[in-house]
Amino acid sequence: MKVALLLVFALTISYSVFGQTDEEINNGLKCQQKWIYRNLNKSTKGTIIFHKKASGSCGIESVASVSIIKTEKGDTIRVLELCNRDKDFSIGSHISIKRETKPSFRVDLVPYDPKACIILETYFGTVTKN
Repeated sequence: MKVALLLVFALTISYSVFGQTDEEINNGLKCQQKWIYRNLNKSTKGTIIFHKKASGSCGIESVASVSIIKTEKGDTIRVLELCNRDKDFSIGSHISIKRETKPSFRVDLVPYDPKACIILETYFGTVTKN
């Protein structure tokens, strides 16, 4: 039973990082430790600069999609959406962000984003197309 669980976990992890180089994974993890988590004061609108769906299954570990968004106020922020494996957004999509609070647990798998070390301000939310 333990071997089966370890095998499922290993396959899930390898699936989650498929397509990412070791350097991207390592840099992403180092930078994620510097992220500053905040709660949005209210729902807001913006434009997608970058988006990547969560990979892996939500349940065994916690996963989130990552979106880099330019808000209507001109701020550039990162939004993590828990368990979003289905919704996808094109660059330039006009979106709304419904605020969500930071979970009490650590998110295990977040896809690498090219601004991981540049944009530190990170929020949890639900992203929808306008």
